[in-house]
Amino acid sequence: MPEARSFNWPTFASASACKGCYYHGDETKLSARNREVGYRRAILENGMTPIVIGCGYSEKLGSLAVNKFIELPEIDAVVCASDAIAHGFIGRMRETDNVRLNNIGLIGFENISFNDYQHPSLSSVAINYQQMANDTVQSLLKSDEYAQVIVRTELKTRESSVK
Repeated sequence: MPEARSFNWPTFASASACKGCYYHGDETKLSARNREVGYRRAILENGMTPIVIGCGYSEKLGSLAVNKFIELPEIDAVVCASDAIAHGFIGRMRETDNVRLNNIGLIGFENISFNDYQHPSLSSVAINYQQMANDTVQSLLKSDEYAQVIVRTELKTRESSVK
């Protein structure tokens, strides 16, 4: 059973390795842009330099993005904007540099059920979908034209981030 605790970027950044990078998803999606903003803010607040690698929300694109990661040997922590990206990353790294894969910290986002069965099992930020659904319905019922909803999350710690 994964350990569950509330997730926030500053806590991750201060506890992570000195050199981390973020694989972001679709820049046209507000949620993807907000995740990147949170990553950048936390990294900067902890005196580190943000490194963002363009990707997309798929396992295949996560796999292809490993080519850029290989060019950055100083990186020892990776945050992926989705678990699909992380799964593609893990699969490709297992083929290209399994030793490095086992020495980096890696976290995904969404906490899909397959994470426990990935090797290494994937640490992930779990989204409270029930709260998101409730808040979405409530915002639609209100007359406001725009409502920002902040969804509660929690970090599910598994093998990929325990080094």
